[in-house]
Amino acid sequence: MTLTNKQIEALEANGFNRWTKGNYDRLYFDMETILDVDRYKTGNISYAKLSGEEISHRWAGELLAAKVWIEVSDGSLHVKADSKDQRTEVGKVVKNYLDRIKAEKTEENIEEDTTVYVVNTADDGSDAYAIKFDDKAEAEKYLHTEQYNFRERELLTEDKFWAEFSKPADAYASEEEAAEDGYAWDDKHDRWTDIDVVNPEELAVYDAE
Repeated sequence: MTLTNKQIEALEANGFNRWTKGNYDRLYFDMETILDVDRYKTGNISYAKLSGEEISHRWAGELLAAKVWIEVSDGSLHVKADSKDQRTEVGKVVKNYLDRIKAEKTEENIEEDTTVYVVNTADDGSDAYAIKFDDKAEAEKYLHTEQYNFRERELLTEDKFWAEFSKPADAYASEEEAAEDGYAWDDKHDRWTDIDVVNPEELAVYDAE
């Protein structure tokens, strides 16, 4: 999925720099965003920390030497390094960083948004439904209540919820085509959705299933 302008801006605010040339459109990561490095006058590394912990000069050098980028066209992460092991380890470091800023951003958005959704999903990933709350405190109260129906619960902002569980009106030409992918038309929100949305007062019916 192509990155949105909002996603690109968020990445640029967290150490990524956009580069375009011809058919290329990438966001390159500045590894010094997550590294605290001191150097000798010669330029060699004298001290390095990653996520608050001191690391070897060699590991710091490998991180700095790696090229890391995200393709704007599909959001995929790529790492170019001297070996497969280095690519794997550098990839883990960057993914952990991305997960951390994503979690921080989600929490920030949840604090700002009034409307939130709690998604309930069965253990096997099937039979999902969402509850729309206009009060975040009520949503959190429900999120942490004891569960008797063995479902996993996840709190999402309104934007994130619709991004994950719906498609725009022009995604399908007919209801039959949408149904093949498990989507149905939602008149209230003018979107194709693959999940039922209920109000808190309807919970008794769904939680009993």
